[in-house]
Amino acid sequence: GAERREAEARLEREQALLEQQKQTLESREREALKRVAEAEASADALVRERREHEETRRMAGEARIALGREIERLNILVTEAGSSKREVGRLERDLAEQQHRYTKLLSEMGETTVACEDAKRERDAALRSLKRESASYSDLHEHSNSARAEMAKQLDQALSEASRLERE
Repeated sequence: GAERREAEARLEREQALLEQQKQTLESREREALKRVAEAEASADALVRERREHEETRRMAGEARIALGREIERLNILVTEAGSSKREVGRLERDLAEQQHRYTKLLSEMGETTVACEDAKRERDAALRSLKRESASYSDLHEHSNSARAEMAKQLDQALSEASRLERE
């Protein structure tokens, strides 16, 4: 009888420990799911940034074409203006302003590219971390299952022993 009570008490302790491990696993699983959601949100942001980057690149291409046309137009106007220094000065200012806009657009495009690359690296690091967490969770879950099986085996042995002792 005492051995049986001791076995039952031990079983209760083991079950309490397993329940605690289960709660820990569930907490880690929630955290892992949260990280997955964050990684997905980060990936969505990357997609948006990539689209914006492509739009900026498209706009830069259009600006380059427009600048080329403007340069051609300005060259024609300079030729037509002849010796009119005021007209030539205005045209040169227009050209400088167009070139400044184009340079600024190229600079912004470069910054967007760098930001996209940085965000991609961060997303990749987060996904690698998430994979490691997932593997750790799987290992812990597997350990928990084998501990349960071992406890059940020990309980069966203890009950068999108790039954044998009762029969004797």
